[in-house]
Amino acid sequence: MGMNDLEKGVFQDKQAYRLQQQLIASWPESYREAFNKVQNFLFQQSSNIDDYDLQQTVLKIFEQGVINHQPIADITGGDVIQFCLDLVNQDKNFIEQKRQQFDQQLERGEQ
Repeated sequence: MGMNDLEKGVFQDKQAYRLQQQLIASWPESYREAFNKVQNFLFQQSSNIDDYDLQQTVLKIFEQGVINHQPIADITGGDVIQFCLDLVNQDKNFIEQKRQQFDQQLERGEQ
């Protein structure tokens, strides 16, 4: 019996999650602690933001920092929660810009 698309998607999501966790486990402790704080913050704010996309953004930023041997404070500014708030605000501003552009296109009859 074959897998349906939903089962395949769940399986792929689990694989991606495991790989992500392995990657994070390879990071220095300061990066792991900061990422855990980011995850917790985004989880608490999940009704207000698209936490998955932001988490993936942070994952990429942190991974680049690990590769470049940067101290985590160089990335977060020493305040992980403020770092999260700044990301959330940037994300909301980006979404608002896109919404306004879309509304203007609709007003002009564009698609």
